[in-house]
Amino acid sequence: NTPLMAAVAQGRVKSVRLLLAAGADVDAKNIHKLTPVMIAAKRGDVKIIELLLEKNPKVAVRNNDGYNAIQLAEQSGNAAAAARLKDYLGKQKFLGIF
Repeated sequence: NTPLMAAVAQGRVKSVRLLLAAGADVDAKNIHKLTPVMIAAKRGDVKIIELLLEKNPKVAVRNNDGYNAIQLAEQSGNAAAAARLKDYLGKQKFLGIF
């Protein structure tokens, strides 16, 4: 895991802000191909998701099990996180970024 992933997993908003400001890679993957956004989605941490989305991460990528961040949020029962990620992905598609 990267320092950003560790901060996300622990819900450390200030650390996430500092790491993002220092240029941490929001699309980095660990050995399970989990990204920081996926980790935040599984936790249902909408505040951290918002911070990560400011850096335009790829939310449709899949982990080793074939799930993306939206699916991980839904599986974890985090409806608000899933809804926010769906909204973000919809805007990416509209803008032709996805």
